[in-house]
Amino acid sequence: YHNLAYGFGSPNLVTNLSLCAISRIIAEKVTYGTPLFLHPGLDIKNCKYIIILGHNILESLENIHTQWLIEALSNGAKMVYVDPRFNVTSSKAKRWLPIRAGTDLALLLSLINVIINEELYQKKFVQENTFGFDELHAFIQEYTPEWAEKECDIGAGVIREVAREFAQAAPSALVHPGWRTTWHKNDVQIRRAIHILNVLAGNWGAPGGIFLKKKIELGTSEHHPHMPSIPRIDEVSKYMWTPEEGLLQNARDNAYFEKPYPIKGWVNIRMNPMLNMPDTNRTIEVFKKLDFALTIDVLLSETALFSDVVLPECTYLERTDPVQTSEPYPTPFVALRQQAIKPMFDSKPSWWIFKQLAERLGIGEYFKYRDVTDVINFQVKPFGIDANYLKENGVFKPKNGFSPYRRGKELKFNTPSGKIELYSNILEKKGHHPLPVYKVNPQPPAGRFRLLTSRHSVHSYSMTQNNQWLHEIYPENELWMNPKVAKAKGLRNGDYVWVKSKVGRTKIKLKVTDRIRPDCVSMVMGFGHFSPGLKLAYNKGGSQAAVIESAKADITGGSAFHDTFVEVVKA
Repeated sequence: YHNLAYGFGSPNLVTNLSLCAISRIIAEKVTYGTPLFLHPGLDIKNCKYIIILGHNILESLENIHTQWLIEALSNGAKMVYVDPRFNVTSSKAKRWLPIRAGTDLALLLSLINVIINEELYQKKFVQENTFGFDELHAFIQEYTPEWAEKECDIGAGVIREVAREFAQAAPSALVHPGWRTTWHKNDVQIRRAIHILNVLAGNWGAPGGIFLKKKIELGTSEHHPHMPSIPRIDEVSKYMWTPEEGLLQNARDNAYFEKPYPIKGWVNIRMNPMLNMPDTNRTIEVFKKLDFALTIDVLLSETALFSDVVLPECTYLERTDPVQTSEPYPTPFVALRQQAIKPMFDSKPSWWIFKQLAERLGIGEYFKYRDVTDVINFQVKPFGIDANYLKENGVFKPKNGFSPYRRGKELKFNTPSGKIELYSNILEKKGHHPLPVYKVNPQPPAGRFRLLTSRHSVHSYSMTQNNQWLHEIYPENELWMNPKVAKAKGLRNGDYVWVKSKVGRTKIKLKVTDRIRPDCVSMVMGFGHFSPGLKLAYNKGGSQAAVIESAKADITGGSAFHDTFVEVVKA
């Protein structure tokens, strides 16, 4: 099932088509994407005031946003950072708001309340470009700063000051929508509230706000296989706005319960679900049920350990990949990452692996390309260039006359009303609340903590812990715990502890720090490797995947990473 091969660091176009053909499955058609259009981008570097919730940009590997934020702060921009933890990004903020975890929506709704009731919003923009403002006005009245103070533990006075500062900087003001992972089951309404704040600031198409992007249409493959359709095992049709790569955790869970049908084979590429997906024990049980598992990777990962066959792929420096498009940038372009050295040892690029497998399986007609150069040629054919042009120049910028900064009547939206829907007709028709209604997230019971996951500037998920240089800099992760809690539990900095949940446990070194609230604990994700093939990373640090429980967002079905409560005891 080809979507099982997806995850962070998704495979390229060739891999997608190849997996699809080998499995002889084309999934049922699903509509992806957000209710807003035009592939919006974040003009961080020109922003004057930015609010960020839990996205540690300055320790992120999304380097361009890191550079843009530093540039904005150097030019005098003010940042409000909202997080139960004090990290590198919060150290550069004008304000750090140590919010009670799970209450982000309460803060956002109270900010909307102040901006609307004090008439601080961009009236002309809202009048011309939105639908449902009157409904939002009535809905928001109960969500006062005083109400939010009790929910999220942020002072009502501070909330009012932040709302006024944000509105004063508009339209060069921005609330960052976050990146990738779902935090809680009500995450869609959190993201909707973020975008409502951006709309009230009138920052669509404005410098320092949300710039508009023209999606680059690459050439479609003449080799795309046409196969019989069967229901998807991840059942994305039950959800809205799912990512294009599908719902890996949902597929895993359905495979575990053998619904809507059993899964007998798993092809896995550049993904380590044993360490990147909640509830490792459940993933192991799924792999035990399989008749066959194949992993294609550059490392002997935990998933490779549970596979029948491991095919070694060459690294990104040893292969030429299909072209990449300008996802985070205002100026559209296509770029080529090409081979720097010949593949070492007995390793091959994925496009070669799948083409050879297909020919041996008797379905080579779906892989008519000779090599990756053929693939690149059909991708860039609409631009009147070829692979040789990109090999010589690296980057091509198509001239399309599209401006990322557009206002007024030029803004058009792919929604039922043709406008930005503050009151969502799409959600209402699907049986969900059309406005971002607040649902109380349960708080941890006495003696337990909400487990938060985080990133580190040195490592990328679970892929880099066995790299000798990076291992030397940051060999193992730690569990952050507040000093008051540690003292009460008789724990000291540097102790090893067990972190336990309903689904498993993991051993990790304790870091006692006042940089985290007492009701939470936190660990950098990606550690806790148990494959002996990873000689440096083996048994170093704790695994968030071992203890996070399977929980899904109500509307999108995404993995809710921060809804697990854990116990911490001395090892």
